[in-house]
This record gives sequence, structure tokens and C-alpha cells, in this order.
Amino acid sequence: MEVFKQYTEYVNIVKNLKEPGDLYKGTKEENQAFEDIYTKANNQEVKVSTAKEFIKTLSSFELDILKKFANLSNEINPDKLSSEGAYNLLMHHYEKFDFNNDGLIEVGENKVVPHIPRKLSNIEKQALVDTFNSLAFKDIMLASMTIISTQEIVPTSIGLQYYEIEPSSETIKNRVTTFTNYLDNQITDFVTLSQNEEDEKVLHMYKRIFETFFHSYNKRVDELKKEDKNL
Repeated sequence: MEVFKQYTEYVNIVKNLKEPGDLYKGTKEENQAFEDIYTKANNQEVKVSTAKEFIKTLSSFELDILKKFANLSNEINPDKLSSEGAYNLLMHHYEKFDFNNDGLIEVGENKVVPHIPRKLSNIEKQALVDTFNSLAFKDIMLASMTIISTQEIVPTSIGLQYYEIEPSSETIKNRVTTFTNYLDNQITDFVTLSQNEEDEKVLHMYKRIFETFFHSYNKRVDELKKEDKNL
């Protein structure tokens, strides 16, 4: 497994972060199955560079376990995984890391904005962990929205920048639909467990902000496509 200094320091700080509300709560058997996969990967000294090949050796049951613990909406296809995305599937939630230093953490085929960015100093990381741990659920969700909304994902031209972000507006729309459906399921599961009306309101607000944010993205993409056709 990866043990370089910056990663080890990151994990030692982030593992103290209060468990996120969307963390998958498996059965005793599922939790043991995940730990068995983790142990097997550790015994085989799996690295970021070898994670894809390791995942290809796993059974359909083991892949399903990884999917559940990573909260993925799609089945795991090893051939579609990046090295980082494959490795992070094998890790506990606090061990997932932005190995390629692009500002996002790849988990499976998904890319997520980390609560604790890699680029911060260790002092800043610890301060952010302490801050999150002191917040109520509602405030944590609002803080997460603030972090996400600062990401520059809306393209400004139809050229290289646009194509690097997403070559097809239909693809991004499908991904947004998949994620909002996933949010609906998560909201249902969370509310069933917490039975807290205030938490339910916060989650629905989170979903509305997410949909509004990506509506702006899709609108801009459509505008750029029209401009491109007129060139």
C-alpha cells in the first residue's frame, strides 16, 4: 500500500474527521468482506500503479462490496477505472486521496471534491477537521456546498478547455440525473434512520442547489455549441 510521507500525514489527520452522514453502514458480513479485500490488497502490497490489475482479480461479490462502500451508482468496470480511481476503491473513507494532485479524489469512475484538500498545510488540514467536527449536520452540508460551488467547472469557450471537461453535454446531463437519483435514495435511507425532519430539509436543499448549479453548466454548454456551429 502507499506509504509516502505526505499521504501518511494526510491520513493521520483526516481519520479524525467525524464520519460523514453518507458513509455506507454495512452489515457485519459486508464489513468483514470489505476488510478481507483490504487485507488481501495490503498483503499483496497493492499500489496506485497496480490497483487496476488487482481489482480485475476480484469476484463479482467482492466488486459489489466495493461498490456499496464507495456509494457508487454504477457497476464497477475495471477497464474504465483510472489508477487513482481503482486504488481509492480499496481504501477506507479516510484513506482516499488525490494522488494525481488535480484537486479531486477519484473513487471508481467518480470524481469528488474532498472536504480536506491535499494542497492545504497540515496545520490548515487539522484546523479544517476540527472545524467540521464542531459543526452540526446542517452546517456541514452548507459548508460542503460552499466548497463545491467554488470549483471552476463552467467552460468559457468551446475549445480545448470545454472538451477536457466534458466532450458531450448529454453525458454530463446523464451523470447529473444519475447522481440526483442517487441523492433521492440517500435521502430516503438517511431519513429512515435519523427520522429528523430538519436533516431531511437540509438534504433536499442540497439537492436543489446541486441541480441549479449544474443547470447553469448545461445552459452554458448549449450556448457554446450554438456559437461553435456559427463559426
